[in-house]
Amino acid sequence: MLSAKLTLENAREMFELWESKDKYLNSIRIIGVAQGWDVNSYRRAVRELLKIGYDYIGLGGLARSPTGVETGDTQSKTLLNVVKGVWLEVRKWMEETKRRVDIHVFGVARLNVLPQLMRYGITSFDSASFLRRAWLSAQNNYHTLEGKSYSAIRVPQTGRSLRVKGIKDRERLIILEKKSLEMLRRYDKGEVSLDEVMKTLREFNKIIGQRPGLEKFYIETLKDKPWKKCPCVICKNIGVEVIIFRGNNRNRRRGFHNTWVFYQLFRKQCPRIFVFTNCTAKKDKSLRLIPAFERYLASPAFKVFWDSVYDLPVEVGILSAKFGLIDWSSRIPYYDYKMQKDDVPKFVEELKEKLKRYDKIFFIGLGLYREVVQKVKDEAGYNIEIFPKMELTKRGKLDVIEYTKQMKLFREAILQAIPEECRSAIKETIKRQPTLDKFVRR
Repeated sequence: MLSAKLTLENAREMFELWESKDKYLNSIRIIGVAQGWDVNSYRRAVRELLKIGYDYIGLGGLARSPTGVETGDTQSKTLLNVVKGVWLEVRKWMEETKRRVDIHVFGVARLNVLPQLMRYGITSFDSASFLRRAWLSAQNNYHTLEGKSYSAIRVPQTGRSLRVKGIKDRERLIILEKKSLEMLRRYDKGEVSLDEVMKTLREFNKIIGQRPGLEKFYIETLKDKPWKKCPCVICKNIGVEVIIFRGNNRNRRRGFHNTWVFYQLFRKQCPRIFVFTNCTAKKDKSLRLIPAFERYLASPAFKVFWDSVYDLPVEVGILSAKFGLIDWSSRIPYYDYKMQKDDVPKFVEELKEKLKRYDKIFFIGLGLYREVVQKVKDEAGYNIEIFPKMELTKRGKLDVIEYTKQMKLFREAILQAIPEECRSAIKETIKRQPTLDKFVRR
């Protein structure tokens, strides 16, 4: 209880400090951390953080919590209980304020529940578990895209490993160490048989007192040669060395391989989707730095865009004539500048670089902004869906009513791109579809 209270006090002090200087607002986005002992205490902490002004919430203390199930006791401190409870609190706040809130979970990367986490508003997470399993796990040291894991082959370093420091027959130990490495490399090249390499490993394992139960896992690893099938840069560059459990050099690189595998499997379940529009002529003229979405909410056109996307589990951005492609949360000053024809090549190159990380991209906008995005799509071949879709207009012109209708189609297209298991908690329709009074092309 005291730690949760202290965390909130620190969060309040940090937010005040962050808001006190433009250089802080301009350079970083801060996360307010919530901790608790059950679902309600987490919800109370999150409520306080939202009142302070945070639009990015981090959930701490869940790394060792059980995953739990989505039914049954809803107050116990399980991962799914907490994130669902927090999402209900955040969702209520978002619907009341029309403000977007991102949620981060510290120390959690459980591949089997990522769709549920995404469904309940989790937009980011961190974990070193896939890296650390390369050397901390007893058997599952090397992961594959097929979901299978293998044991790395342990060949301890004679001069460093605690396991071999007490062995008296150093000369024989050094010979067997070198021979084990040599046999593994020759086996990789097809120069020796599995039986031959295992004979050497058994002899080496016997003298160092290695657990005999690992032998069956070594045989499976060597039979399947998973490093030869992996397309990652590490396996392609160092080959069999990645599967040898030895010094920090190899073990870390195997950890990086595992992290790469995790990322591929993660993106297969949860594709990275980016949604953006162009800036507008009408803006909030406040002299202080404010989030980009607030700056443009004075425009009816942007307001309809924002109300259509702020609650979706996607990344949201704005193509600004002044600042280029920015995140919705970026703090920006007031400006009066519209894109010029000469600006187009510069923005095309910027978008080519910034958009290459996404699996699916959606843009809605007009004028030179649309021209920029179309050029990026044509030249880079990115998976970009551009709105308004002129072929779907039924009124013969892109007027206020037609633009509003296209925004609804825009949201529906984004929803279809989100995996079904990740969007069951999303509103399928917009309760109040705003009507545009006017819109200005820039």
